[in-house]
Amino acid sequence: MNRGILVGAAVGVVALALGAVLLMRSESAADAGRPAPSAPVVSAPATVPAMPAPGAGAASGTVTGRAGSDLPAAPWNAPGGERPSTGMPATPPVAVGRPGAPTLEEIQSRLQALATSGQPSVREVDAVLADLQKNQGSDVVAGVNLQAVRDNLARTERIQQLAKEMQTLAAAPTAETPAQLQTRLAEMQRLQASMATNVVPAAGAAR
Repeated sequence: MNRGILVGAAVGVVALALGAVLLMRSESAADAGRPAPSAPVVSAPATVPAMPAPGAGAASGTVTGRAGSDLPAAPWNAPGGERPSTGMPATPPVAVGRPGAPTLEEIQSRLQALATSGQPSVREVDAVLADLQKNQGSDVVAGVNLQAVRDNLARTERIQQLAKEMQTLAAAPTAETPAQLQTRLAEMQRLQASMATNVVPAAGAAR
């Protein structure tokens, strides 16, 4: 796999994870600052209307409405009642950052710099991934397995190194060159086969 493609993909993955974390954190902050809805206040009428005499309504051609006291009370107004659930899921808790770890804002700034640099190095991207892991205290952030991404980057870096060694050996072949090339080729194949492909969960999968 081309290293530039994988590095670019890694930058995109960490941007996805970081964006999700920042979004969830902002939603959590908004929920925390939003006042809880108050229970409705029902005022009693100043006077209780008198019940009409039998037939009075029919005689006058008007219909008298019944007093509202026989309407069922709202469940949260009844003794021991609870306000019904809105059915909306609670916002999941989001780590705001471990003490001593780089802040999300610092990580975001560095990530933006890498994205605009055009050719970020594997070590630069790996350092951002490591700092995001430290900030959240987990290898999996917003459903993205950051450690698996870092492992893929390390494997790709090694594959690139092996490819350069093979080019150097092929440029000045000796009696040992075929065996040396075969050894490096076998290692490259093992590394490629061990690349993680499930760094991001499938749509709808639980975190």
